[in-house]
Amino acid sequence: MSSLGIDKGMQVKVDDRLLIDEVLEISLKDATIWRPRNRVDGHPNFEHVKKNLKILEKFVASNGRREGLGQLLSHIDEIAAGKRPSASNLSEVAEATLPHLASLFEAVRSGGVDEIKKISRNLVGLGPGLSPSGDDALVGLMVALWWSANSLGGDIERVKKINEAVVSCADKTTLLSQQLLRHATRGETNEVVEILLDGIFVGEPEDVRVSAQRVLKIGETSGADMTVGILLGLRLGVGALERLGFLK
Repeated sequence: MSSLGIDKGMQVKVDDRLLIDEVLEISLKDATIWRPRNRVDGHPNFEHVKKNLKILEKFVASNGRREGLGQLLSHIDEIAAGKRPSASNLSEVAEATLPHLASLFEAVRSGGVDEIKKISRNLVGLGPGLSPSGDDALVGLMVALWWSANSLGGDIERVKKINEAVVSCADKTTLLSQQLLRHATRGETNEVVEILLDGIFVGEPEDVRVSAQRVLKIGETSGADMTVGILLGLRLGVGALERLGFLK
């Protein structure tokens, strides 16, 4: 922040504005408290969720950015099957992230907490920026796991253990990303992703497409990176409930 003339030790005042010495002033007049949700509002139907998930996968495969992990959006089937996508010329970050994502998918499905911790160490902090691509994918996966269990009647205690294992090495990444990861362990995310999840669970096909487009526009690559994680997390969360016979 030194480029703005802000230095450690400056005086901060908060009333209807945030004032840092005489250097920076931010109006808080229209600010509201953000209270994130961690489940869908409504009563989702399982078949409806599966249909919308397919719509989401098809849409982002055709419309997702190619930067960051965007190239992986059209290869979710292969990643979930533990295979290397047939795509050539993957970006450096997608190439580095791919094997760890495939391994993590299998570890989460089998419930191996120690293995999840081990694999997550290879993903946390992977990539450039304030929220690296590996972190964004993990955020999407954890949020999707939580919303699936909390909205569809799954095993939320199991999800807690999985998510806590994922963030056990959060201190390897940036301060911003650490906070995003820790919020994600409880299913907490930004409003744009919340709207997408609502669309998937109880919305119509057009709701899914519109909200997915908004998510894909987040940051340079964060939206696409999170979407990769969301798709994998939803497959894991919804798939687990289906295999256990909770949803028919």
